[in-house]
Amino acid sequence: MRKAGHILNYNDVCRNCGGEGYLAGIKGTDMKPVKCETCQGSGMVTIKKEISITITPKTPMYETNRAGH
Repeated sequence: MRKAGHILNYNDVCRNCGGEGYLAGIKGTDMKPVKCETCQGSGMVTIKKEISITITPKTPMYETNRAGH
């Protein structure tokens, strides 16, 4: 068994506000822009992904069939 790990960091457009930095907020009858809580108004976010990869050997088909007989 072999294990490997990767960490990816990159900037991307905020999916919550679509990169605008603000959302349309409705208070009573007024529509006011509300700062996006996800990106804090910048329109951009930093994404961090941790990827874990585990590689294991595959059991040959003939050994699997023999075990059942």
